[in-house]
Amino acid sequence: MDARELLKIMHVAERLKDTMRHSWTSQGRRESVAEHSWRLTVMAWFLRDEFPEADWMKVMAMAALHDLGEAFTGDIPAFVKTDANRVEEGAQLERWCGEVPAPYGDELCALFREMEALETTEARIVKALDKLEVLVQHNEASISTWLPLEYDLNLTYGDPYVAFSDVLRSLRAEILADTKEKIQKEAGREIMTTARLKLRRLTQDDLPALKAILQDEITMKAYEHAFSDEEVDAWLARQQSRYAQYGFGLWAVELRET
Repeated sequence: MDARELLKIMHVAERLKDTMRHSWTSQGRRESVAEHSWRLTVMAWFLRDEFPEADWMKVMAMAALHDLGEAFTGDIPAFVKTDANRVEEGAQLERWCGEVPAPYGDELCALFREMEALETTEARIVKALDKLEVLVQHNEASISTWLPLEYDLNLTYGDPYVAFSDVLRSLRAEILADTKEKIQKEAGREIMTTARLKLRRLTQDDLPALKAILQDEITMKAYEHAFSDEEVDAWLARQQSRYAQYGFGLWAVELRET
């Protein structure tokens, strides 16, 4: 390939170093798309003996390049990404591939279409590992970086994509065990204690007590009405979101003797 054309491609790929994802590292900084793609490629390399039927040159290429479209669109978390977003990303990739010299541009387009179709073993491996790497990163990050919806989402995220492989289902099970342990360890984390009282974060286990308070007409007189079940759920979600976003919110207060 002509040196100048190669440098143009490198400049596009470099954007992924500065494209941040909805993931944090264990040291508390945002993760880039490039970092995610790199570790996904590492995961794939260590699993190559588990799938002897796969073309591992293709798997490694897919893993390294799978998020290249985000150099044009930025990263959009899976739980808010729409079909329109996917179409736009695909169109941007197709346009760019058309600018890449032959035969590389055509090969890239074919690779991206194969990944999108999810019909080959190679594409299915990479899609599954893409989901699993995200979960591993969330388990490594502080739980304060999680959104409230991720407490449930991370328990099932990626499950359909690992179903085709015993190896990947086993890996998913180990990651799930780590997720549950992390949630359990962090749930109700104490903020402060006194001789009589304990101050801690609110958890889903507090819903019955919250409903007893927030659905009481007299207690909620200042709010003009007692809350419905849905309003209590939303109130708790707001507190948990504040923990994640700001590091504080409203806390539960317990008698230590209970």
